[in-house]
Amino acid sequence: MVFATVAVCIAALVFLAYLVFRPKGNSTLPVPEGHWLWGNIFQFSCPRSDLLATRWSKELGAIFRLRLVNKNYVILNDYNSIHTAMVKKSKDFAGRPMHHGNRARYLYEYETSIFVASPSPQWKALRKSVHSKVKMYEAGLNEVEAVNMSVIAGLIGDFRARNGEAFNPQDNIYNAVMNIICVFLVGKKYRIDSEIFQLFKKVEQTTLTVLGPGAKGAELDVMWFLRFFGHKTFKKLTELRQWRRQLWAMTKQDLNSRTENDGEYGKGVIGALLESYQGSDDKLIKEINIMLTFQDLIFAGTSTTANSTQAFLNLMINYPEVQRKLQAEVDDVIGDSRPVSLKDRAMMPYTRALIFELLRYTSIVAMGVPHMASVDSSLDGHVIEKGTPVITNLWALHHDEAFWKDPFVFRPERFLDSDMQLLTADHPYRKHLMPFGAGTRVCLGESLALGRLFLLFTSITQIFDIKVGTKKVDADARDYLSGVILQSPAYDVRLVSRNEHLFV
Repeated sequence: MVFATVAVCIAALVFLAYLVFRPKGNSTLPVPEGHWLWGNIFQFSCPRSDLLATRWSKELGAIFRLRLVNKNYVILNDYNSIHTAMVKKSKDFAGRPMHHGNRARYLYEYETSIFVASPSPQWKALRKSVHSKVKMYEAGLNEVEAVNMSVIAGLIGDFRARNGEAFNPQDNIYNAVMNIICVFLVGKKYRIDSEIFQLFKKVEQTTLTVLGPGAKGAELDVMWFLRFFGHKTFKKLTELRQWRRQLWAMTKQDLNSRTENDGEYGKGVIGALLESYQGSDDKLIKEINIMLTFQDLIFAGTSTTANSTQAFLNLMINYPEVQRKLQAEVDDVIGDSRPVSLKDRAMMPYTRALIFELLRYTSIVAMGVPHMASVDSSLDGHVIEKGTPVITNLWALHHDEAFWKDPFVFRPERFLDSDMQLLTADHPYRKHLMPFGAGTRVCLGESLALGRLFLLFTSITQIFDIKVGTKKVDADARDYLSGVILQSPAYDVRLVSRNEHLFV
């Protein structure tokens, strides 16, 4: 009798759990086979979820859904679906799934930043303000170039100090890129051993480990109660909030101690935002919104550029013929008597094509930044209900074997026409390339990022021959390490100087 009672109670609890956790809505989209109770959550919380989604798309179609416990997520895997959602129906899918993302809601203190919040009067005002400051910074072309080249000169010096011996370049690249971002944000370079610089790094690197597809702790988004049981990711989120506050306090103190004309680069984008906020009677934007946007911009600009540069060196090792073509263009246009300038880009189609191909080939932000349906909408005849998170699988888009010939071969010529000139922006290859997103929420720093990569790649190529070190790894991006930002496995490189008189 006791056994029967216990069995009935267990069955009742299981049925109750099913009623609570069953997905809401009646989506007609196909879904991968998963567990009857928790759906696909443990399948999708795997290394390289982009590769898994790409495999599923071959079975289920370009648009399918995942069931993560009681929540449906829509995954877009081809150009038509991604372009429709991000461009044609941009306003329909401009939201961010904060109500699904407990990690992001907690980390961002339930406040608005330019990346994680859905459109609202506050978000629009904040984005407009940030956009104007970025454009103001970008308009000073000579200043942007000076910022980058000042830090790149230090990176070249670090590389030269290796005397052509094999080493892992990851830390040197990361520190240099972080300092480029520091100057962009607050108008100042820092010693890499300083407390504030280490805090910049800690905030950026920890954000990578706790947010987004591929990050640890995704189960918190649907089982928030786990935070009460010593969950490691929740502890990291709490620490990160503390580090961010500490960094913000130190940054504000530093900015307030400087005048606009102190140093070479003023007070950067954040200094300009704070001055606008303090001088305005319109308090739609609060200081916490600027602080959270500060974190967003650190996160958006550092690991993306650093990992792209790390991938670049390894690609040049594995594709020596591409390196020779790049060096030939650098030597022909720039020569060996001066450093590179952003003005050189117009005469360097192969270099620009190489950057586009690297962005396609690596697709380091493989699953994009999640969007959300802001209204009831549809994609390819399927109803997408308001509030549904939508994930763009940029990896699948950039490696679609039906569109790209040999997608896992690194070939810059894809983006050149028959006259070896860069393809125009309306060419299908250019339109199928979306590393910075598209539409209403396209990345604000796209042109700055492209400029950074151009100056980094051409400067390194002008000064060094890039050769294999003692530890060689394949450049196949399918082997990249998982995370919010994909990363090339560790390797060694030898950088043999070929222009000793530059950057001295």
